Amino acid sequence: MNKKDKLITISGGRKFVIIEQCDYNEKTYYFANEIINDDTSDVFKIFTIETNEQNEEIISDIKDNEIIKKVCAILDEKTD
Repeated sequence: MNKKDKLITISGGRKFVIIEQCDYNEKTYYFANEIINDDTSDVFKIFTIETNEQNEEIISDIKDNEIIKKVCAILDEKTD
């Protein structure tokens, strides 16, 4: 599902707008920018969104540097 330009709220009430998304190793990764005081910031994240048995979306930050590098390379190719 395309979530580009969607506003999401993660734990702690932090809000992000999804800038771009890509698929890698059978998962969809999202590149997002944090919204602070109704404006974009210099905080960016890459994460996945999965749905559990209760149909709730679970957002997981990506911390693996190799996955981050690969996802960034894919996203860079998409924006060229």
